[in-house]
Amino acid sequence: MIGDLPGLLRALVSTAIVWLCVLGSYWAAAQSLGEPVSAINAGGLTLVMLSSGLGSVAHLPGVGGGIQIATILSLTHLFSIPLPIATSMALFIWVITYLLVLLPGLPLAAREGISWRNLSSLPQAAE
Repeated sequence: MIGDLPGLLRALVSTAIVWLCVLGSYWAAAQSLGEPVSAINAGGLTLVMLSSGLGSVAHLPGVGGGIQIATILSLTHLFSIPLPIATSMALFIWVITYLLVLLPGLPLAAREGISWRNLSSLPQAAE
């Protein structure tokens, strides 16, 4: 809980650490794909990360894909990355930053007794 200045500073430092780790995953994805994506500097990757974050707000109904579309558009229009490479980067980033949490998350949810079946009853229990 943030109730005082030290609590605020702890929250800011932990937030910065998380975002630096996310930026590190973008950098690793770019390096793994090679040129021309690996030539994008940290500032450019930060811009791609910000556009991906904005894209996560704009999911297409029933499909999703806002993250991928925003990443692809930023890579193709801002950095002139060819579409197939930009698409690979977008999917790779999505898997690393969003899908990867399922590996530890599903067993932890099962251990806590959370299943798909009882998720629908959670809003009723909160009332």
